[in-house]
Amino acid sequence: MTYRPRRRRLTSTIRVGKHICKVFIDPWQWVTDGTVVWKVGFAVGRSRRQVNDWYYQKRNRRSRSLIKRMTGTEGFATIPRGFYEVLRLRWLIPAGDTIFIDCTSANPDKQYKTFSRWRRWHPDWYVNSDLKEFYWTKPLWQSEQSAPD
Repeated sequence: MTYRPRRRRLTSTIRVGKHICKVFIDPWQWVTDGTVVWKVGFAVGRSRRQVNDWYYQKRNRRSRSLIKRMTGTEGFATIPRGFYEVLRLRWLIPAGDTIFIDCTSANPDKQYKTFSRWRRWHPDWYVNSDLKEFYWTKPLWQSEQSAPD
């Protein structure tokens, strides 16, 4: 029997006001050197079912109502909480893997501008401004037990 690490989806659910925010980190693309690119999804909704329907691209009213809104009715407070949750979850992926965030919300320009604010405090993120994408690769020397607090 061979050892093959299984890369599972990472999820985290937080509450901001009366809304539920959920961060999905899913293995998206396998690279030839054995590493994985993980795609980040973030949704703000009224219920877990609504957020899950949006993520799994269900064709129903619950899912369509999230496509039109970026932050729910709580305003800007949900975006920093979601980004901090991504910063916390990024230490759970294997060393050498990459996290990928793309701006595909209802208003991609606004989402890109908001995420670009955190480049000042996190310069280790690579930004592709043409495609509005953010990348972060976990260092190879970094193990899961020595994650910063």
